[in-house]
Amino acid sequence: MEWNEKLKTGNDLIDSQHKEIFEKINELKAAMEWHTEAEETLALVAFLEEYALTHFSGEETIMKEQGYPGLAAHKEAHESFVDDFEGLKDDIYRNGPSMDLALNMHTWLTEWLSEHILKTDMELIRFLETRNRPGGSPETK
Repeated sequence: MEWNEKLKTGNDLIDSQHKEIFEKINELKAAMEWHTEAEETLALVAFLEEYALTHFSGEETIMKEQGYPGLAAHKEAHESFVDDFEGLKDDIYRNGPSMDLALNMHTWLTEWLSEHILKTDMELIRFLETRNRPGGSPETK
């Protein structure tokens, strides 16, 4: 799955980070399918984990700064992702990269990320747009 226009939030920083995550997810799948050196595969896993944490932290900072009322639920979604990703990462470390694990991980990552962007992130973006619009709703200020 590739990042596409329907996943565009309109926030340049968030969109560029989402694109990068999709690119690395696809690189990881290809590396596992083509039995790339384990070190390279594990480096991609580590990159994805670190990048996701950095991305989530950035989103959460924006939410805190803007007084986003959905912060707790959004943060919980991020924490759930990290926990699930940790389980998949452990499978790779324990059993090594495989075609089955590549497909499982790729499917889960792209589905989770797409759903998260289309629902949870878009709710945040709508809030930010309303809050930062001249004459925006007083209850969002």
